[in-house]
Amino acid sequence: MQIIGISAGSVSATTGNAVVGATGSLTYTFLPGTIWGHAALQTFLLNTGNGTDGGTDVYVGQYIDADGVHNVRNIGQFAAKCTSITYNIGVGIGAASALCITEFYDIPQW
Repeated sequence: MQIIGISAGSVSATTGNAVVGATGSLTYTFLPGTIWGHAALQTFLLNTGNGTDGGTDVYVGQYIDADGVHNVRNIGQFAAKCTSITYNIGVGIGAASALCITEFYDIPQW
């Protein structure tokens, strides 16, 4: 199995100075293929002036393959015959960004 391509992008969300939550998403659409998609948190800035706790989460929220649409909440996703992957980020009381990487594989047909 060889990596034949990589797509990378970022997703971010911010609440500003408000005591609320915020979300963001990034979707890649491509020709059917075998992929490994995963995200890594790059930054998290907590608004500490309001005296409450904050947090963040980044995950694969959806992918589409030959079997249809899959709504998930996974740290990473391996899928064959995949045509789309969506990364989500959520942040509470602060700002965050993540690097989203989708690797494309050449799977030999036996």
